[in-house]
Amino acid sequence: MPFDMTTQHRGIIFALNLDGKGGAISLSPDELGEEIGSHSATWIHLDYSTSGVKSWLRKTAGLDTVTVDALTAEEPRPRCSSHKDGIIIILRGVNSNPGQVREDMVSIRVWVDGRKIITMRQRKLQAPVDIREQLEAGKGPRTPAELLVALADRINDFISQVVQDIDEKMDGLEEEVLEKESPHLRKKVGVIRREVVVVRRYLAPQRDALNALVNLRLDWFDSTSQSRVREVADRTMRFMEDLDAVRERGQMTHEDLRNKIAERMNRIMYFLSLITGIFLPLGLLTGLMGINVGGMPGVENPDAFWLVCGLLVVMLAVQLAVFKKMKWL
Repeated sequence: MPFDMTTQHRGIIFALNLDGKGGAISLSPDELGEEIGSHSATWIHLDYSTSGVKSWLRKTAGLDTVTVDALTAEEPRPRCSSHKDGIIIILRGVNSNPGQVREDMVSIRVWVDGRKIITMRQRKLQAPVDIREQLEAGKGPRTPAELLVALADRINDFISQVVQDIDEKMDGLEEEVLEKESPHLRKKVGVIRREVVVVRRYLAPQRDALNALVNLRLDWFDSTSQSRVREVADRTMRFMEDLDAVRERGQMTHEDLRNKIAERMNRIMYFLSLITGIFLPLGLLTGLMGINVGGMPGVENPDAFWLVCGLLVVMLAVQLAVFKKMKWL
């Protein structure tokens, strides 16, 4: 098992020496300083929030101030740039920590050159852990370039699951909208659309960072690694296209819900208008017959009440016939 170093060792989580055959050897704190200066490939995984990390990166890892500042910047967007003979790349991965929202993506900062790769995070990210397990089994990347590609590809695996879950939730919501009308559905649509916005906010610059990585020309970053990075970038682009499709479907579903609500309100108003239209003339007649002035017909006739009731029924029948003929019913 790899030697897991505590915060007393400058925030180093683990350090491995790649054997060039898909495996790795764990490095102790004392061995690490010697291996960084050697010609062997070394992978160091750090917690950049630990005090002393900046000093360790400058003094022991030999990184200059520009590189250290870029790797430890607050809340950086995904990006990629070359500096001297190395690459600075910042990516975002799914937050799989317990009790956390997956869409709140975690940053990982990477410095890689021909002899070493330094990865840095604050919150735990699963992708480096999985790659370390592959190295322990002897089936991992052989060089820093391959390790960088494997890291980006593994990050995409977790993003793929999130995008797939969002798509499935959108499928279920569309079926739910077809089956019933509920004010709670609009809230569900809003939740999905917010998830899409949050994930896509990081995927767009991440795609650009991976495309920039493809175009870099460094001796140790071979054509095979460039081809694999191109595939990772294309995959990221497909994620964005899938999210764009979900966003458009969410907009259409939201419009369908609004139309259904408007149609329901129109039916209610139509029904109330018919009731008003039916009882308005009847109310006018009954109101007229209820005035207390002399000369009212039928006052002395004991059958006048029933005659008026019959007249109201006839008027109602005539109204319904007229409404039906005009196709209002």
